[in-house]
Amino acid sequence: MCAGDHHHHPRSRNHPGPYRKTPDRLLAMGLIRAYQLTFSSLIGQACRHQPTCSEYGYEAIGRHGLWQGGWLTLFRVGRCGPGGTWGFDPVPETLAGDMRWWAPWRLFRVGHKPVSSTREENQMSFDPAERLHLFHAAVNAIDYPVLQAMLAENAVYLSGGTGDLEGKAQIMAAFRKYFAAYPDQVAHDDRVERLGDREARSFWHLTATHAQTGAPMSRNGVETITFDERGLITTVVVEDLKDWK
Repeated sequence: MCAGDHHHHPRSRNHPGPYRKTPDRLLAMGLIRAYQLTFSSLIGQACRHQPTCSEYGYEAIGRHGLWQGGWLTLFRVGRCGPGGTWGFDPVPETLAGDMRWWAPWRLFRVGHKPVSSTREENQMSFDPAERLHLFHAAVNAIDYPVLQAMLAENAVYLSGGTGDLEGKAQIMAAFRKYFAAYPDQVAHDDRVERLGDREARSFWHLTATHAQTGAPMSRNGVETITFDERGLITTVVVEDLKDWK
């Protein structure tokens, strides 16, 4: 599975709240929801983060109001460009005491930083579910450098979409071939579960269109990812829950 969006809800993919129903919140959140139902569905989803920027903006404004939530959203969109951050980047539930309304630039420091490749930080404890979110965000953004950095050299990838692959080089070559054929793939994590200290599982669905034939594809299934002590991916097992369309 090639994936990455925040938890899917039957009627809305946004965080359900509850939020204060002030006029500024309702107006801004309504505009974001309108964007999601119109332009977002036309241009596709290629956000580098989970939740996506529109989902982040909806929740940030709902939690913190239009002024601070709007600045949080603006800085998040800035982080989403080339050379920016990636991965699981949630809206803070509360803001630090020095985050004053008259100093919105202080909100710039709020946000996810990429996982360091230094030996000391890679050997720290990690949440495999969050690491799975990071992987799916990189896949959703088709960010090959990040994908390569997250795979162990001897990683194994077992999938009906790419076939059974062994080694980082073979997996990356298969990813490039797959996304050349399906560059518009949109994938969602319906549910993510932590199975142990180094293993997590995602229930997912996706849609895509073949670049040359125009044939649509729809898949849903389960993906289980196992990590080593450094947080690098060693095994990915993808199981489709129904035949491809």
